[in-house]
Amino acid sequence: MNTYIIQDLVNLFSCLVLALVVFYKNPKNKAIILLVLYFLSAAYLDFIDLNILLAESIGRARIYGRLYIPGMLFSVSLLFHFVLLFTEQHDFLKKKVSYVIIYLPTVIFTLIDIPTGLLSGEIIRQVGSWSLTWKIFYAHHFISIIAGFVMGTFGLISLFLIISSHFKAKSPVKRKQVKFVIGGIIFAAILEFIFDALLYFGIQIPRLFGHTVLGIFISIGMVKYDSLYLNPITAAETITTAMSDLLLILTKDFKIAGINKAVENTLGFKEEELLGQNVFRIFAKEDYADTVFKNTTIPKLLKGNIITDEETAFFSKSGRNIPISLSCTTIKDKKGDLHGIICIGRDITERKYHEEEIKNYYRKVIQATADIEEERAKQQAVLLAIGDGLIITDKNGWILLVNEVFERILGWKLHEIKGRRLSKVVPMQDTEGREISHKARIRPLLLIPGRKISWDRRTYKSSTSNYYYINKDNKKISVRVTVTPIIHRWEIIGMVEVFHEVEDVNKQKSQEDTDQKDNQV
Repeated sequence: MNTYIIQDLVNLFSCLVLALVVFYKNPKNKAIILLVLYFLSAAYLDFIDLNILLAESIGRARIYGRLYIPGMLFSVSLLFHFVLLFTEQHDFLKKKVSYVIIYLPTVIFTLIDIPTGLLSGEIIRQVGSWSLTWKIFYAHHFISIIAGFVMGTFGLISLFLIISSHFKAKSPVKRKQVKFVIGGIIFAAILEFIFDALLYFGIQIPRLFGHTVLGIFISIGMVKYDSLYLNPITAAETITTAMSDLLLILTKDFKIAGINKAVENTLGFKEEELLGQNVFRIFAKEDYADTVFKNTTIPKLLKGNIITDEETAFFSKSGRNIPISLSCTTIKDKKGDLHGIICIGRDITERKYHEEEIKNYYRKVIQATADIEEERAKQQAVLLAIGDGLIITDKNGWILLVNEVFERILGWKLHEIKGRRLSKVVPMQDTEGREISHKARIRPLLLIPGRKISWDRRTYKSSTSNYYYINKDNKKISVRVTVTPIIHRWEIIGMVEVFHEVEDVNKQKSQEDTDQKDNQV
């Protein structure tokens, strides 16, 4: 088999393998996609050259020769585009005219060459096969000179950008990766120059070896150092795509230059609908959010302040106002000149909903507390207005409340005895002069002999016969007592003791004895 045929097959297979390997590493990276297209264009050139070598006649070889120039021109443009991305010329590539500069010459030269063949090489006979010479470097025509100049300019600019990026790169990994690219370009250029020089003197060697060498160098640099896949730009793109917060990139005149997926999902606008639009368009008008942002937030930003968690509202495509917690900062260069603004917003609809629920619950609690206090005041007023003496204690017998009748009969004021033990403040004795114990006083249903227990549909109450209270002046007051427990959830939590003065039984009996003796006399 012809040596040239074997060489073309090796080159073709190498370019396809390199394209698959590079694409597998990161199919979403734009620079990688361009590099894959470059490898495929190189494989296309190898395929065309292989068919020229295997052509049965000079006519068929010339047909394939006409297909060679478009692939060669596009491979140069793709490589130039790849270098621009690799060296991070993003400002240039953002302009639409950049794609015109990169690809329009290729399209024009291709359209000129297809019908005229002014750029296509001559088919010559070599040992056992056909071969293609390239007119661009031989200046057979003015068009060839222009095409050679344009393609050569692309190559020189690419080399300059690659070398410059090596000195500007801050990461040592990036610099090492750039060295591989520089080495591949230089080595490939040297090989192509040698090939063309030898071809000019009539010496034939396997062609397109430079494409394969360049691909091998770049692929090794990418696989070994991975700088095309993991860098601040790709990391930032991944973060902004995955983040749930809304990201807005604004120009210095407050026009939207970029958004992330969260903005599209939250507001319902597509990226192309917002790019280039004034940012005030997405602020809600009803809550004056646009006015606040314009008159308050922007002046703070221009003074160098960072805005953090400022509550505002965005206007969605469906017409709904969405509450947003907004944080903003400015993008400035080393000189301090403003280039743009970055805003990050968080949808706080759910938080606002819960805050409103809490407010409503709080209002209900306040209202319920007020209702309870009102009811309590009414009940207390009723209790205090009772004509009998009233004592309310807790379950341990500590005094909580007494009324005016109590104060008048027993001489104690509420502020003097509140929180004190009832049995200590107002001792209680039976008709025989025996003191009723504290335990008996606080157990209404186990109270003293002579009690009468009854059910009044709500609770039990215990009524007693005459007993004595010892007032503040240590005098005995004959009283009749009714005690009712305060029950909550089937547990006694206190008691109400109601009493009224009665005639002293002992005095009454003594008077009756005296009257009887007088009658007998």
